[in-house]
Amino acid sequence: MMGTKTRSMLWCLVFLCLAEGGLRWSERQLVPEGGLPAGRPIYIALGTSRTLRSIRPKIVTEILAREGVESPLVANVSDVGRTMVGMYQQYMQRLHPRLNDSLDKAILAIEVRGAGFNDSHLEEREQLYVRQEQFDPRVDSDVEAPAAYDFEALAQGIAGQLALTRAGETLDRWREPETLDAPYWMQDHGGWTPFERPAPPDLNATRNGERYRGELLANYALGGVQTAYLRRLVRQAQEDGWTVMLYVTPITRTQREFWKPEDFARFSAHLREFAREEGVPVLDFDDGHDFNLGEFFDTHHLNRRGSRRFSRMWGEMLAKVPVK
Repeated sequence: MMGTKTRSMLWCLVFLCLAEGGLRWSERQLVPEGGLPAGRPIYIALGTSRTLRSIRPKIVTEILAREGVESPLVANVSDVGRTMVGMYQQYMQRLHPRLNDSLDKAILAIEVRGAGFNDSHLEEREQLYVRQEQFDPRVDSDVEAPAAYDFEALAQGIAGQLALTRAGETLDRWREPETLDAPYWMQDHGGWTPFERPAPPDLNATRNGERYRGELLANYALGGVQTAYLRRLVRQAQEDGWTVMLYVTPITRTQREFWKPEDFARFSAHLREFAREEGVPVLDFDDGHDFNLGEFFDTHHLNRRGSRRFSRMWGEMLAKVPVK
């Protein structure tokens, strides 16, 4: 005879299945109507908070126009706390649905950061995304992911949050449909979101150090799920008609010290090997940069002053990337 606890669990599973089905139907109805404009060169920065705070589309637009690019559209499509899994998710949710058949002269510049390549760390929302996709890196990638996650234990711990989280996101989009046709990155500021408060006295070195050493860079592993998702992103974007490039943003010497030297060397070598395999350029703005501490908000984010100079550098180098 079925016990009360078992019946409760079954009802919960039924509820989650129904909720999941309803949410998937709702998400299919929420397709963006505002596509990317045809007949204009398009330059998109797809990144994390480092890009969100540092690339100013207005400055980049001025640089590109000065270099002879006519009427470019520049946008900063970035979000906080994304690994390579989250970058792929961003692209598929925010850019891929807006493509049109006449996409040409378009560059997708993808930020790559070392912590985002670590197979031993995924944000909770990214773990859910991988699980929802039923992604198997042994099938969908040239490399096999290390056994870094216990997905079954994860599912037991957060299954009850899945439907509620996606429900909240879907309801927000129903309530504010203008975000589908005119998202933040297609508005006047182009997606650039600077820090408005003063920089912390120690550039948050203590707090950032604890988080990076203890979580984001811990048990550093390469060649698995993160590499697989970046590969999926690059290939999907190329199939969609983008010219793809990768770039690394500048960080302070203090941020570099959060790394084990051998791990940072492995990341750098892995990134360059990946770029060689996929045939995409890498612009490394961290290697030998001359940004001073007065241009940083904390150990790895530029402030307004730093973003002004970085945007000029980014635009000048971007103008030299051949567009197919």
